[in-house]
Amino acid sequence: MAVDAIWRDFLSMTGYLRTINSSRSIAVAFRELKEEAKPHDFKSTPDSCEIAQFGPQTAWINAGFTFKTYGKLEGNCSGIVSMIPDTEQPGEWKIWMLRTWLENFEGCGHPDVLDPVSHLSNGHPTANGVPNGDSNGTGSRTYGAVIVGGSQGGLACAGRLKALGVSYILLERNEQIGDTWANRYETLKWHLPFDRTYLPEEDYLLPARHIGAGHKRWAERFDINMRLNTTVEKATWDTSSGVWDISVASPSGSCALKAQNLVLCIGAGSSIPVTPSWPGRERYKGSAFHSVEYRSAEPWRGKRGIVIGTANTAHDVAEDMVNAGFSSVTMVQRGKTFVFPAEVLHHAQNILYNTNIPTATADRLSSTFPNKIVREFTNRAVFRAADEMAAYFDALEAAGFRLDRKGDIYDNLYVRFGGHYVDVGTSARIAKGEIKMKTEAVKEWTEHGLRFDDGSEVEADLIVLCTGFEHDFRASAREILGDVADQVDEFWGLDAEGEIRGAFKPAGHPRLYYHGGDVRMSRWYSRFVALQVQADVLGKPLEPYLETP
Repeated sequence: MAVDAIWRDFLSMTGYLRTINSSRSIAVAFRELKEEAKPHDFKSTPDSCEIAQFGPQTAWINAGFTFKTYGKLEGNCSGIVSMIPDTEQPGEWKIWMLRTWLENFEGCGHPDVLDPVSHLSNGHPTANGVPNGDSNGTGSRTYGAVIVGGSQGGLACAGRLKALGVSYILLERNEQIGDTWANRYETLKWHLPFDRTYLPEEDYLLPARHIGAGHKRWAERFDINMRLNTTVEKATWDTSSGVWDISVASPSGSCALKAQNLVLCIGAGSSIPVTPSWPGRERYKGSAFHSVEYRSAEPWRGKRGIVIGTANTAHDVAEDMVNAGFSSVTMVQRGKTFVFPAEVLHHAQNILYNTNIPTATADRLSSTFPNKIVREFTNRAVFRAADEMAAYFDALEAAGFRLDRKGDIYDNLYVRFGGHYVDVGTSARIAKGEIKMKTEAVKEWTEHGLRFDDGSEVEADLIVLCTGFEHDFRASAREILGDVADQVDEFWGLDAEGEIRGAFKPAGHPRLYYHGGDVRMSRWYSRFVALQVQADVLGKPLEPYLETP
């Protein structure tokens, strides 16, 4: 094994989500874990051996394998071992990366195997032969899990739990599944490979309403058990019974539910808007609001606009203003912004995420990499593209855009929680001067716009604050958990091992999970949330076998 080897495990042996660095640490951990997890029956996966290559000078050999564990439950597990030549012993190979994950518990279903609605049971549609259960929310039973939130993360968890035969109910505050996306600003467009949800004739970059429609189709296709137009008022942990007491309200009235587990999919870091506190807000006579309230620039057609911020949403809003014939559009930028063309992202995603490779297979090959390895590979690819596209970036800087040509996308995604722009067309509008840049700090509001530290003023009829959201998920959870939110783990960012903090595993409170992130992350990690919930429902909850960082 290479001295700097790395091992990432998803529940299979550690009972947790772990990344262990160095051959010495891996050896120590394995000796301890084999007593707890009792791994055995290792078998190579037929036809899985392949040469993996990244760039002209980086290559290794991958080989797949399966094995079983005997912890509290018998687990069926899979893995990929990556090997490189041993420079000290010619002709020999050594392991530099190991990836392992729990597939399912023996005889307890599989989280990836969810069949579409196929027949009726007692008059109710079913999938996998598992009835929907109590869909009227009368509280007549204790669910294995109550899922709060019906967007990507919530739907993914619900589907996995149904595949495993675990009783659940999904609560969504909107009137329809998909409204979380469909009700966003009209020009939003993104690439979200949510299983085989979207239609062949739809654009590669999906408008928000199409994303919402895809979620709705998926929920209907698999008959997800849910209550719509329902708000969770309070969730209280009953220590004596080990059950969550959950109060919910809907137009038809209030009721109480009980659940062994509570999964919060309420928009991690994207539900509580953050707004600047510049003085003189009362003086401004135009329209101003946070991007969460923004829908379209059309009501202000031909007017003047200011957009505060330069991340994804800000670019979308600025381009919408240009398309609405605004006489002037100005983006206000505080610091350098990492920008890269969508084509770079699409080229990388299309290698695995396409119509030829099953999504579950693509997730295993892509999402199991240790985060530090993916960071390195991603940055190499992005930096190489930046060098090859110098003219593209030169044009942006010439237009006054403060550019971070070689930013760290993993820092944006996993530490800053945003702040970058995947260019789907707006950068060209900036380079052409159709969108003006202002890089001075805002001093105050004026009657007709904003005044900056250099004394200049920019006038506008519409000001949209694309200034992000509160990133402490505990602030969002407080609306449901009350003061209990103070007891749960810090959310997001990377821990000492490079794993995401506070998400996809017990969140520092009994049987409480946070789940969210982009669609690929939601889909992959939802299987492990579901497996942890299933183990608890079976009366054999998983616990970390090693001291966690």
